[in-house]
Amino acid sequence: MSHVNARLTVHGRRLLVDRVAAGRPVAHIAAELGVSRQTAYRWVRRFRIEGPAGLQDRSSRPHTSPGRTSPDREQAVLDARRRLRFGPLRIAATTGVPARTVARILRRHQVPRLADCDPLTGTPIRASRATMTRYEHDLPGDLVHLDVKKLGRIPDGGGWRAHGRSEKVRGRGIGYDYVHVAIDDHTRLGYAEVLPDEKGTTAAGFLTRAAAYFTAHGIDRIERVITDNAFAYRNSAAFKQAVADLGASQRFIKPHCPWTNGKAERFNRTLQTEWAYRQIFSSSTHRQEALAPWLKHYNTERIHTGIGTTPITRVSPTSWPSTPSSPGGVWCCTGGAAPPRTRRRPARGTSGHHAAGRLGPAHHPRQRRAAGAPRRRAGGPLDDDAGRTASSNAALGQLRQNRHGAGLICLTWPSTPR
Repeated sequence: MSHVNARLTVHGRRLLVDRVAAGRPVAHIAAELGVSRQTAYRWVRRFRIEGPAGLQDRSSRPHTSPGRTSPDREQAVLDARRRLRFGPLRIAATTGVPARTVARILRRHQVPRLADCDPLTGTPIRASRATMTRYEHDLPGDLVHLDVKKLGRIPDGGGWRAHGRSEKVRGRGIGYDYVHVAIDDHTRLGYAEVLPDEKGTTAAGFLTRAAAYFTAHGIDRIERVITDNAFAYRNSAAFKQAVADLGASQRFIKPHCPWTNGKAERFNRTLQTEWAYRQIFSSSTHRQEALAPWLKHYNTERIHTGIGTTPITRVSPTSWPSTPSSPGGVWCCTGGAAPPRTRRRPARGTSGHHAAGRLGPAHHPRQRRAAGAPRRRAGGPLDDDAGRTASSNAALGQLRQNRHGAGLICLTWPSTPR
């Protein structure tokens, strides 16, 4: 079975066989490809017996498992679980199968935990903690996940992580920092701010600034916003107005199912492990100053295992501006103007891999706009294509003039001079 450090892939094995067939010594070919003679002879032998199919990867599972529990005993364990509704220890006493083997049998057959079942009937009554259907929207901006993570503030001079647990360095009573996060469903492009509370007006302001951040990095429109059922998201008029100003629709997760908003939850966990608790901070301000450089690292350098690349690469190969950055390490522009767009996304169902999209033009909310009507950009006013092109060219000219000068404003903290 090939792995990340394997010397030979299927193509390398075929190359080895071809060189051997040409009459060259096997030992010389093995040295060229960095494998042992035994490995080279094994692939040559498999090719002679099975042909090209012998060069494919094989499972490392044994052909036979004599020590595996027989199907009859496995069925007896499953029947005892269904009849008695007991755990592995009591099932083991009834069936004579060891408790650890019982646990493996139940897991192998995907039997739900007793805590998730009705104690009288044994029927599952609780939702699983994993979403069976994983989803990812096709275009950047189709869905943005929002959430808030509450972190305890750090007293000046450092907390217990710096000085140990003691009554003298306790931070009890100094309150919390509220980390508001936004992450795009398709690209995993993330944005976060440390704010003093989680009120509706605060969340609305964060959403507006997050939309401007996404616009600056190539996501020019937000179609949907999904959140949990927090009071600020569900009942705040300011937040609803902020969503409406972006031309987006608001979605909520199913109650008590936070994994539905899993991309934001995972982003929160990554924030904690790689930023908030990565090092010892001397104060909350010190920790907050380290957020912007980490965001740049997350979006431009850190490989996201869910997509196999960096988030900014998924937006567009040319969407990250090659301009000087702020001390925080994020993109800066003059006067808060958005950067010129290098390309426009094709409409769903018109070109590219969306030519045979699931939704036709008539069913997608983006296509309901009448032909020739002005289009709203995320965080920006309505304007037509000509006006948008002119403003983009003007912004580009101004940006080139001030590339090495002063007057740069950071998008992470609006109106903050460089």
